[in-house]
Amino acid sequence: MTLPTPPEGRNAHPLHAGERIWRESNCYVDLWIGMLHHLGLDPHAMLACCVSPHFEGDQWTFQKPTASELALLYGVRVEELTVWRPMREHVERQLAMGRVVLVEVDGFHLPDTRGVTYRVEHNKTTIGIHRYDRASDSIGYFHNSGSYSLSGEDLAGVFSASVTAAHLPPFTELADPSRAFAASTDPLRVRSLQIAAQRLALLSEANPFAEWAKSADAEVEELASRAICHFHAWAFAAVRQAGATTELLAFWCDWASGGELAAASSALRELSQTLAAQQFRLARVPSGGRRPDFAGALGRCAESWAAAHADIARFVAAETRSGAAGSGPSSPAFTDPRRPSARTV
Repeated sequence: MTLPTPPEGRNAHPLHAGERIWRESNCYVDLWIGMLHHLGLDPHAMLACCVSPHFEGDQWTFQKPTASELALLYGVRVEELTVWRPMREHVERQLAMGRVVLVEVDGFHLPDTRGVTYRVEHNKTTIGIHRYDRASDSIGYFHNSGSYSLSGEDLAGVFSASVTAAHLPPFTELADPSRAFAASTDPLRVRSLQIAAQRLALLSEANPFAEWAKSADAEVEELASRAICHFHAWAFAAVRQAGATTELLAFWCDWASGGELAAASSALRELSQTLAAQQFRLARVPSGGRRPDFAGALGRCAESWAAAHADIARFVAAETRSGAAGSGPSSPAFTDPRRPSARTV
């Protein structure tokens, strides 16, 4: 399977084009939504990665599908790329082989972030390069919820990292869709439920919102004593990740359960909306604005999360016990995506 040339601008997939509480989640998940959509694959299945978030002490889990999950669901191979020569040369070679190059870059040089970080703030983000034209020295790339182009001074900035003692190369991956397969909904749902079950097995018993509430008052106090740039960094790492993760999990519930998790998805969307409202109020704190009861809001979120997540865990457990979501190659429902016969399931 090869990647078709995506249109310039915002991605047309419903996860991006539809009504959203959080317009974007994180660069990696949004990038994969766009890439999978342009491959003709359903990105809903990978959102099983959102079932097991933690409060990590000073941030929310940065949810992302693993390479093994992407291989199981879609047959797409993801590997780290060793950067040992100029990035342009790596990109040109990998694109010639039908791959996409995922590379961490400085958002300062990305015009699609105009009004946020473009020429304003240095910020790490991931793009997926799907086109490189040597004659015009320009690229086409996936970023957040769209596909864009880049050239000139901005491209020079993106490709400026070099392998020297002072400048380490950026983290880079290759995504190889040559063995990708388009599974029908039922087998894809089976594999997605497998992933959810595996992730739930590793989830801490602690309620992440209850854990977060313990430090909420101290976080608000710190916001009041710091500049607005501190708020933006904290809000991205904590509030936005929590809000976007719960909203994406609601989408997964709708897709995976056929309506059986309607109550859970509704509660998750209300929770996500609560976090969006809290972020708006908290943005005023660094400039002396009224301090909201953030700990109280997180306490209410904890109650909603506990009920919704219990429903999700019960549903996943019931589906896996029934054999619908098998546990591996021995299950009749499992088709090894490495086999040629699995390319159209």
